Amino acid sequence: MLFIGYYNDPIYIAFFIGYESQSPKVEKNGSNYNPSMLFELIVDIIMTIDIIFCFLTAFYKEMKPVKNLWEIFKNYASGYMIFDLASTITGFFVGTYYDLYWFKLIRFIHARTVYGSISNAIRASLARLGLNKASAEKGSFIIDMILYLLQAIHFLGCAWILIGKIIPCSWLNQGDETGTDLPSGCG
Repeated sequence: MLFIGYYNDPIYIAFFIGYESQSPKVEKNGSNYNPSMLFELIVDIIMTIDIIFCFLTAFYKEMKPVKNLWEIFKNYASGYMIFDLASTITGFFVGTYYDLYWFKLIRFIHARTVYGSISNAIRASLARLGLNKASAEKGSFIIDMILYLLQAIHFLGCAWILIGKIIPCSWLNQGDETGTDLPSGCG
């Protein structure tokens, strides 16, 4: 779910939040409603369940499992808890507060773990296809680099669109194929 969010969140920020007057919103029950927010709500619910499980999952300390709930809480609180809460709980308020959506980008703190899991799955899949360990490692590395580059290009592209929507008289406001000119006040 985080991997999908890594692609969805920049798109949503660039195209919906960047310039709210162009946001495709549908009036439902007298409030602004965006149909794509259902997906966001599902992701936030799953992430909230994950946070709850983090409070209940034992961890290893000095090669011994720690099962004491207070110790588990302290361990999680000293790690990713603040980031998880900030990026997930605020998602329940996004429907009314677009300014809070930026907090979802905090989820990128888990990118190394997410991409590591994907890399391990790719490596295992290549090994099952009959490749030896060295070939599977090379193939996994190449696929990893492609994924990293696609993510970076996607993120930078969305940032570029966001900048174009925020800045008045940007390249996005220039004429289109119908021959319209820049809005009034643009040089």
